Amino acid sequence: MGIDICHKYDRKVVRRAPKSQDIYLRLIVKLYRFLARRSGCKFNKIVLKRLFMSRINRAPVSLTKLVKYMKKPGNENKVAVTVGTITDDIRLIGDVPKMTLCALRVTERARARILKAGGEIITFDQLAVRHPRGKNTLLIQEEGVRNAFRWNWIERRDGNGDTIGTWCKKINVAGQAYCAFCNSLLKYGGEGFKAFTNHSKTVTHIKYSKCIRHSMTLSNYANSKNTDDLLETDAWPLDIVTRKARQEVLITFIAENSLSFNVAPNLIELCKQLSRDQAALNSLEMSRTTACYKMKYGLAKTIKENIIKTLKKTPFSLNLDESTSNAQESLLAILVQFYDNNQNEVVVHHFASLKMESCNLEAVFKAVNTIEDNIPWANLIGVLMDSCNTMRGKKGVETRLGSNKAPHLLDIDGDTCHTANNCKKKICFLDKTDKGDYFSYVETIYNKRNISAAQKKIVEGVYSCLHSEQLTKDALARKKRILNGLFVMQNKTLLHMALYSAVLPEFNTYIKLF
Repeated sequence: MGIDICHKYDRKVVRRAPKSQDIYLRLIVKLYRFLARRSGCKFNKIVLKRLFMSRINRAPVSLTKLVKYMKKPGNENKVAVTVGTITDDIRLIGDVPKMTLCALRVTERARARILKAGGEIITFDQLAVRHPRGKNTLLIQEEGVRNAFRWNWIERRDGNGDTIGTWCKKINVAGQAYCAFCNSLLKYGGEGFKAFTNHSKTVTHIKYSKCIRHSMTLSNYANSKNTDDLLETDAWPLDIVTRKARQEVLITFIAENSLSFNVAPNLIELCKQLSRDQAALNSLEMSRTTACYKMKYGLAKTIKENIIKTLKKTPFSLNLDESTSNAQESLLAILVQFYDNNQNEVVVHHFASLKMESCNLEAVFKAVNTIEDNIPWANLIGVLMDSCNTMRGKKGVETRLGSNKAPHLLDIDGDTCHTANNCKKKICFLDKTDKGDYFSYVETIYNKRNISAAQKKIVEGVYSCLHSEQLTKDALARKKRILNGLFVMQNKTLLHMALYSAVLPEFNTYIKLF
């Protein structure tokens, strides 16, 4: 026979009203309770339900996720609605698209970026007046967890004496982390930091932790008694056995840390420099997190500030190229080249790597404009890029820079491979009157290469395929100019090249920049 359990004092988990006593929130609840009852539309019911939620269940939405949803096709003109907080994300590079946002709260930096882009931020009562039934709106909600990840956790130690950052890796999944020792996922959303300490006490984690600590730490091996005779310093020349032993220690370090063998000479030079001050070397300590922080906000920031300071008073050239990262994200790499008076040579520095949603003309041109930092465009004397339509087309980035920012730019062609490509295209687009002029050159190439009749037909097929492309007048003029310089006016071109080679040592500061 069953027992009738009393449920009188059980906790009621269904909310009919918000717990908060905020008068403004309660007025909004009253408004949407009326709209949900009288209109009967699903949008108002969802907003009303989310207004009842606690802060844990109303996780803040970052500006990156908001931009991601608003850039999807069909969402450009919709009103973004978030029953919660909108926070800024410093990892979001570039301008925020123009949008209309409705949220309970927007942080100061996020509000400034949205308003700077020409956007608008409205309240829920204004939303009820404009869109009472929720048409042309986009509801956005973050997947929340009870305990959010805190970056100060990685500096704390677990039960084994290791820092959490040694084996814990944050992944892009809410409430989950990755253990590099156990190669497994760790869920911290329910217990918070306690989940990390409990995981560090498991038998599997302790076993792998001991294995990695004793087999991968090079410092313990180098300081052990068995290798003291190999690492001691003296004034006498080292014998070949000792030199080989030290080389083995170096290549072991490179192999265990998956480094490139190209760093071996530089690594040896670094060890020599550090060994000059033995006391400072013995007290040197730096964790992975500290190294990342000092590199990003210390060294990288200082180097970029020095480069910007130099570019403000020195002529420079840009190198633009689109690439793809290991995470399959489009990146725009920007290199700067200028003459360094301290080193007395032309140097190339990495200036920025900008994340791009799409590498079209407008996106690339806006990305180049974001790196100004009060650098005068008059100092820009050259731009190196590939020959795609986005970069060097009729309305490409090169044309936009020349007309809007740097009208003094010269018409400089691309690199060698793209110049050869332009010559190939020019030959495929010859006029009937010009084909007779170049026929002898083509026959000479055929004879020197022993091209058969069957191979000539293949070349004719490629020619007809390339001839079907449509080129602008500017592209045809550029290719004709290159071809004339290489074939028709070959002696003049060689004379110019000899002249440039003769004056190159005297004009080293400027000519190398091209």
